[in-house]
Amino acid sequence: MQYLRWMSCRIPVRDALATFVTRDSVDFSPPRPVYETRWFPRPDGYRVLIPHDGGPFDANVFHIEHGAWDHVTCNSCNVRIKAMTLCYVTKSGAFLVLCTMCYEREVVGKLSLIPALALRLKRLFGRHATA
Repeated sequence: MQYLRWMSCRIPVRDALATFVTRDSVDFSPPRPVYETRWFPRPDGYRVLIPHDGGPFDANVFHIEHGAWDHVTCNSCNVRIKAMTLCYVTKSGAFLVLCTMCYEREVVGKLSLIPALALRLKRLFGRHATA
């Protein structure tokens, strides 16, 4: 992962489209292509959340839950990263997220000594550097 370009970030709380999908429903599809959905099991189906930043949606199927998208998941260790917690995201290409521990291990830890030291010094003095 150290070959990707990273930047520090704090992911904001976002609204979500919410719906309920029964266990026997096989024709569910999101209102548009989405990067991520969350499925919460219930006895008779699933509560489904999809991040929503505006735009049209079918109000017969979805409703908006304000602030329901309150975390992201680290792509390396799968830990939940609460909204507004420092993490690292890719600058371009596929959207990847790393918690600070995985960023240190997967990116900074694999740099040679001088770039790794320079990166740590920049962060120590309040300059968020990217790898």
